[in-house]
Amino acid sequence: WGFYPHASKWIRKAAEQNGVTLLDITPVFVSLCAEGPMSCPEDLFPDGHATAKGNAVVAKQVSDFLLANGLVK
Repeated sequence: WGFYPHASKWIRKAAEQNGVTLLDITPVFVSLCAEGPMSCPEDLFPDGHATAKGNAVVAKQVSDFLLANGLVK
């Protein structure tokens, strides 16, 4: 998974230290694509960026997060 999990760790830490609400979607894709981005080409390009289907996964995660945290009605 390259640098994504490591970078996410630091981003989460920075968000926590600054009181910023954060949605980290890295774990979602790590669980969907256990062998890395190339193991699920329908969701991720080889470089780890989301395809159209992967972006639908992101959109669902964002929507659920916003609703669950009372950030939208």
